Amino acid sequence: MYPFLETIKIDHGQVKDLEFHQRRMDKTIRDLRHAINPIQLSEQIICPAHLRDQLVKCRVLYDLNALEISFESYFPKKKQYFRAVHAATRFYPYKYADRSAIDGLLLQKRAYDDIIIVVEGMVTDSSIANLVFRKNKWLYTPEQPLLEGIKRQRYIDQGKIRTRKILISELSTYDAFKCINAMMDLEDSNWLPVSNIIF
Repeated sequence: MYPFLETIKIDHGQVKDLEFHQRRMDKTIRDLRHAINPIQLSEQIICPAHLRDQLVKCRVLYDLNALEISFESYFPKKKQYFRAVHAATRFYPYKYADRSAIDGLLLQKRAYDDIIIVVEGMVTDSSIANLVFRKNKWLYTPEQPLLEGIKRQRYIDQGKIRTRKILISELSTYDAFKCINAMMDLEDSNWLPVSNIIF
């Protein structure tokens, strides 16, 4: 059983954001295994020929000196309505393969498409993605997410989004929101009204 996970986007044979995935993997091994990560993703990820004409999700399960890689066609799922659910603490600081804590919260989503996890009154993430909120043409992402996603970090580095404490009680002051993760870019989907977040 591999405890850690990276999900990597491959678009028509092109591996996306590899340096950000490598950086997060290196940090995970350094922090949790107290070692230097010997795995170089650029040497390991080769998209199968029969998938090079499409969008692919590459899953890398790993631990120190060990990894397992799989590839599958990716078809994005449209999510429209989100239910706000509360968690006692931020519990997912590293990208673990074990998502049982998140799965437990998903049991509360009822008929909605996904959840938005709230900790101490502050918005964090959805079950699978970081969040971006739009306000007066500015784009913000929660200052303290459950997981510091690689796409979130890329957009912060590029100056496209800013970090900010986003209180659940103040969501109505934002114009719209959307999800981002390794597979979903800012440009990939329509903005959703914040009224689509159900309390």
